[in-house]
Amino acid sequence: MKQIILLCLILISCSTKKQDNYAKINQEVENFIITKMDELKIPGLAIAVIKDGEIIKKSVYGYGNLEWENKVTEHSNFQIASSTKLLTSTLLLKTIYNRKIDLENSISTYIDSLPEEWQKIKVKHLISHSSGIPEMDQVESESTLTAEDVINLLIAKPLEYKPGTKFVYGQVEYFVLAYILEKIYNKPFTQLIKDEVTIPMNMNDGAYDMEKKVGSPLGGGTYTQSEFVKKKVSTYYNDNGTMVKYKFY
Repeated sequence: MKQIILLCLILISCSTKKQDNYAKINQEVENFIITKMDELKIPGLAIAVIKDGEIIKKSVYGYGNLEWENKVTEHSNFQIASSTKLLTSTLLLKTIYNRKIDLENSISTYIDSLPEEWQKIKVKHLISHSSGIPEMDQVESESTLTAEDVINLLIAKPLEYKPGTKFVYGQVEYFVLAYILEKIYNKPFTQLIKDEVTIPMNMNDGAYDMEKKVGSPLGGGTYTQSEFVKKKVSTYYNDNGTMVKYKFY
């Protein structure tokens, strides 16, 4: 009986020490986050720390919108910019697993009527930013263009270098990859990401808010339209002490 009581006391002592250690580390993390938010002028953020598949810390801080002083919540939607590439590459891996695409295939397997030099581009060159495809500088602002229009404008240009010989980070290769995935699944890319990646992972927040120009319902020109995103967080940067709203394109 004494041995059982002693064992229980040891377990309680270990549990208490573990809790005290967690509380200490958690406070250190809190202090670090608050300090960095102040130093970097971050209006608001949300964090989750995951270990062995278990969420061990989930916290929100500050405001998602300074104009209305709406606080960040667990369901706030932050602009993720090029982190969208992580979702695209996840979809690509799933497509490879289902044997619908091969990294070694030429992109001409999936896109018709490509110039000869473009036929040397493989799917792996898109994912590794080594295709040689020039960026879309002059067509980025033309948001009325369809994906096919952009592809046609791109293939009218010469490649900047031989595929596989250089690494140049950019946006255009993932645009081409998204176009290929659309053709494989016969769905718009925005719907693909939902159906094949986010919904199966129970990622129920978020949306795709790319802007596009459409005809004005009142006539007389065009206006900019974007998808409705619930609890969308505004993005700001510090301009010499003044918080200025930043818009991604």
